[in-house]
Amino acid sequence: MFHLFNFWVLLAAPVFPRATRILVRQNGTVSASLAQDALPVYTRLLLTVLLYRRADRVICQTDAMADDLARNWLSMRTE
Repeated sequence: MFHLFNFWVLLAAPVFPRATRILVRQNGTVSASLAQDALPVYTRLLLTVLLYRRADRVICQTDAMADDLARNWLSMRTE
């Protein structure tokens, strides 16, 4: 459910000043979080892929979370 807060912040990003850096913190694996949502699958995929790419950094609490995000959603991972 907390990823929804990330979605709102990332949706609002265009109205922030240009120099604003956006960091979002992931509280759980995105796959598990989205599986519990009532949103249609295509909406979840679109929101996750498009919006998370707007973040300057996505902070994950564990390597498993980072791996899930990189493997299933963003196809990238940096330390």
